[in-house]
Amino acid sequence: MSSKNLEDFLNENTEKESKENSIDWEAQKNSWLQSVEIFYSDVEQWLKPFIDKKQVLIEFKNITLQEDHIGKYDTRAMYIYISGEKVFFEPIGTLLVGARGRIDMNGKNGVTKFLLVGENAQGFKITMTIKNETPIKTENTTKEKLVWKMSTPLPNIKFLTLNSDSFSDALLSIIE
Repeated sequence: MSSKNLEDFLNENTEKESKENSIDWEAQKNSWLQSVEIFYSDVEQWLKPFIDKKQVLIEFKNITLQEDHIGKYDTRAMYIYISGEKVFFEPIGTLLVGARGRIDMNGKNGVTKFLLVGENAQGFKITMTIKNETPIKTENTTKEKLVWKMSTPLPNIKFLTLNSDSFSDALLSIIE
């Protein structure tokens, strides 16, 4: 490795570290925690008619998550008791590849993943940059509104719109 290559490497890593240090991790954590509460509020709203009839019971338990750069923080897991079954929602984190957050719905028949993604996202988008080439700008520079969507299972992951009907279908698939 020549001195020029070493210098290029060090300059590139210094720029990368500078970008990482400019991220407001506390703001990102707070935004994530707010998104979790919005998700829970939506679930409670969709289940409200059943809660009112005492057919569904919801409770929350405090949990602690640990993520790089953010550290340890407290949030809540949601538990739903329905027809003798227990379903729980577990926040996974915000520092994920391809999404700004994930909550898993766990029940006796498996797991459904809910992802916080751009409202127009239909699946994971993979981009590639070839080093030492001029990168082609392919990303939209405007900030897209983030929404909760359901993820289909591997291998062909797609993001499905999350609403009362799609949530009800996912819940039934976990408990039936």
